[in-house]
Amino acid sequence: MQSETERLQAFRQLRTDIRGSESHLIVGIDIAKEKHYAFCGTATGKTLCKQMIFPNSKEGFELLTARVEAVPKLPVMGMQVYIGLMCVANVLTI
Repeated sequence: MQSETERLQAFRQLRTDIRGSESHLIVGIDIAKEKHYAFCGTATGKTLCKQMIFPNSKEGFELLTARVEAVPKLPVMGMQVYIGLMCVANVLTI
């Protein structure tokens, strides 16, 4: 298992490699209990696909995979896909 220092170094290297690259596809997913929202873009800031909504199920993730594979820039030789998850729990206190 990597130490915290090694993990931080690996993250910084990945960030450096991706920044400004046309050979990386970034998929951001806002996860929720019943359905998720996804976005695809390049590291240069170009939006390729936004507001993909899919259910929280095996079939939903298969749908996401199919949609990501259908993104126009994906066939570029050697393009790597990076997926990031975000979970924001809203807590209401009264």
